Amino acid sequence: MLLHRYLALLFASTIPSSALSLPAKASAFNYKRPNVTIVTSVRSNHTTTSCNSNTTSTPIPIDPSYLMQHTADQVIKHLNLSIKAEGGYFRQTFEDPDKVPGSNRSLSTSMYYLIRGVEGPSKWHRVDVTEVWHYYAGAPLILHQVQRFENGSTHSTLTDLGPRMFQEKFPQVPQVVIPKGVWQRAISFGNWTLVGTTGEHLLSQA
Repeated sequence: MLLHRYLALLFASTIPSSALSLPAKASAFNYKRPNVTIVTSVRSNHTTTSCNSNTTSTPIPIDPSYLMQHTADQVIKHLNLSIKAEGGYFRQTFEDPDKVPGSNRSLSTSMYYLIRGVEGPSKWHRVDVTEVWHYYAGAPLILHQVQRFENGSTHSTLTDLGPRMFQEKFPQVPQVVIPKGVWQRAISFGNWTLVGTTGEHLLSQA
């Protein structure tokens, strides 16, 4: 079952100490570090918090009705999505004509983003504005955030993004806010997940 493999990948690995030394500043696409998956336990100054998520290796049962009848390829073609640098497929749907004072940057943007389950988690990356993820269709996904503080400590958050807000065990949320500069990656629970993001400006990528 795909879900079992994903959760094994998600929760079986630890981030090496070297990977926790995230750069304070990094230009786009030039920061490299080991291929890591998801934080479960690291050094003592790192804390892990579960946010609407199962942080053990116990698989979360997925109702088949979460999955749509269409394939990822059909959705990608229908929405005219392109490959995204940090993994998955995207298309920008809106760019505010108003600009940030003193720059050519739009005040806000929005886009479609699709991630396939078989391709594993997206690459670690961060953006230089607050970003909001919205669930649209397909399987739920886990959104993993790692925030690094000035004292060198890190804080990890796992959030289930999906339609099942009222399920008794591990309820999901339809929207997640990611603060500016926080490292993030996502993994789909099923064949594919379609979300929307607003406020996207890529700062750097692991």
